[in-house]
Amino acid sequence: MGASLYAVRCAGGPRGRRGRARAPSSDPSVVQLAHRTDQRAVVNRPARLAVRKAAPDARRGKPRWHFETPAIPVRAAVLSAASLAVPVVGVIGAGGAAPRFEALLWMAAMVPCFLLAYYRGWIGVATGLATGMAIFSLVQVFLIQSGQRLPDWPFMLSISAALVGLSFVVGGVTDRLHAERERAERLALFDPLTGLANRRYLELIAAREFAAAQRGRLLTLVAFDLDGLKEVNDGHGHKAGDDMIRAFGAALEQNTRSMNLSARVGGDEFISVLSAADVEGTMVFVRRVQAAAAAIQTEAGAVSVSAGVVAYSNDFGSIEELLAAADAALYRAKSSPGSVAVFKRGATLSMA
Repeated sequence: MGASLYAVRCAGGPRGRRGRARAPSSDPSVVQLAHRTDQRAVVNRPARLAVRKAAPDARRGKPRWHFETPAIPVRAAVLSAASLAVPVVGVIGAGGAAPRFEALLWMAAMVPCFLLAYYRGWIGVATGLATGMAIFSLVQVFLIQSGQRLPDWPFMLSISAALVGLSFVVGGVTDRLHAERERAERLALFDPLTGLANRRYLELIAAREFAAAQRGRLLTLVAFDLDGLKEVNDGHGHKAGDDMIRAFGAALEQNTRSMNLSARVGGDEFISVLSAADVEGTMVFVRRVQAAAAAIQTEAGAVSVSAGVVAYSNDFGSIEELLAAADAALYRAKSSPGSVAVFKRGATLSMA
């Protein structure tokens, strides 16, 4: 695959020996960017990132879906309407004489609660309950006003209590089911050490963003790698290495916009998917992340990170090729820890 990695000097870096742009490497398609950003220029980012505080999950009125919230299907709406029509037709059709199984007929009004609870949680339960109660009340008012029935308060109160009680049961069961579903999704889609997305989640989102880029939207990938993690594990133990990974993950998440995604894809490798971003804007993001990482103080010292950047172009035929380009840029950047390499077309670079 034709490629060229060209470099520009990291703006804001020191002017000394480490601030000069690196000379071209032996690979004519690669030039290193300047060394790490000046650790003193942290761009107003807090330095207390060594310990990540996970915010507790708040109780929500509706379930959380890690992807798009599913729309309520038409068949569910039709079935709900039909179930509400059953007691209305049965009771009004019987006229003044109360059907023997009227209470059972009104239990059909719980069907919307069951159906909406799956898609909207407690909000769906409340909507189904309110609809059922409204129709039950209107039918009773109609029968009384038309002279077909005298007010039967014990019956109406018992049906109302049954609807409310069953709604709470439905809400509680579905809330528990949604909690288990969310837990399973987190185990499948998120890294337990950092709380960031894992490779599986990254591949799903990256494929969607790649399709959007093919339609004309900007897309840039950044591959990060922690420098010297093996030495930290060997010299300070794996706990110190895990602390470094966790701290950098927190810094990366803090600097990632909500419209973008950052994921941990390996032991010390992270990838950020930046939609609607060009290389220049991506470099601002990379320098900010490197500065935040440099401000972290762990048992093994400050955190240094190298980065490889690649922007989408029509030459890329798949998201796998784009990810491979980011990895190639990162590999070249790792030859000078703390630097950044940008992948560009123009010269020959063999891609794995």
